Amino acid sequence: MFSMSTGSPDPAWIAIFFIFGAVFGSFANVVILRIPKGESIVAPGSHCVACGKAIAWYDNIPLISWLALRGRCRSCKAYFSFRYWLVELIAALLFALGYWKFGI
Repeated sequence: MFSMSTGSPDPAWIAIFFIFGAVFGSFANVVILRIPKGESIVAPGSHCVACGKAIAWYDNIPLISWLALRGRCRSCKAYFSFRYWLVELIAALLFALGYWKFGI
């Protein structure tokens, strides 16, 4: 939680909150995209909106996969919006900053 000697947040917890925030941001992207269209947020799983192919788990890691694939679908090479990555980053930063400022 907080380091007893300095009273500052533990960097490991900041990293955990950053990761949790990125995962939350990834789910937020699903909600942002599907709810206005009247689609389920549960099924089908993550898929490319251009070709419809399911996105593998290793291509669906928040922040990392978008960068590794250069924002493109592995199958059809269609671009994924930069907004997906940005939402994940903002959520990750907000979670980490929230922990840093307020603790658990």
